[in-house]
Amino acid sequence: MRQVLTTPCDSCPFLKRMSHCFTMNRLKELALQEMPCHKTCVVDEDGEDYSSEYVPTNKSVYCAGAMIFLAKRKDKFTYGFDDSKLNMNASIR
Repeated sequence: MRQVLTTPCDSCPFLKRMSHCFTMNRLKELALQEMPCHKTCVVDEDGEDYSSEYVPTNKSVYCAGAMIFLAKRKDKFTYGFDDSKLNMNASIR
């Protein structure tokens, strides 16, 4: 995946106003994975148990919210992010 986004989308799970979606521990788990922006993925729905997951494509890009989340915590970047291009004023948890 590549870094293109510099600010989170309006429904990014890392936004403060989306705090009802995930715990901080779960956000950290997600951010430390290769987290694609959900808007650049396809949804794979499993008809048997009604579950779904976001599956990255060859056009998927990293989640800006996840990159900012990590940058604000000064976690090591394992993906080679250029955090100087990120919108660090975004309302990220």
